[in-house]
Amino acid sequence: PQKMQAHLIPPNTPRSIFVYFRGLFYDVGNDPEGGYYARGARAAVWENFKDNPLFDISTEHPTTYYEDMQRAVFCLCPLGWAPWSPRLVEAVIFGCIPVIIADDIVLPFADAIPWEEIGVFVAEKDVPNLDTILTSIPP
Repeated sequence: PQKMQAHLIPPNTPRSIFVYFRGLFYDVGNDPEGGYYARGARAAVWENFKDNPLFDISTEHPTTYYEDMQRAVFCLCPLGWAPWSPRLVEAVIFGCIPVIIADDIVLPFADAIPWEEIGVFVAEKDVPNLDTILTSIPP
């Protein structure tokens, strides 16, 4: 909590980033052929949206990571080797709508947290349509 409090920005800061993600898209060290890591979902994000101006996605992990999440409308939370990561909780803490890309995921505290109300669930097969899906959600 203290680590994150140090990165809080003023609550009225505009959300100037539409979609935000920092992390691996491929794991060539453990999956040199591709296709296993994240069941291809992260690779599909990169291949389809690396040049899309609505998507601020990169493997770089800047020192402004938490501030950037607070400037984003949507934060991608795709599976990796595991179905979920701390990224999901970070998105919620910083008011970024989590976009959960992990088929058949069982989220933590599902009996107490209304994930369907605070997040967007996108099937792994629908990643190529992510821009259309997210731009169709009213503000």
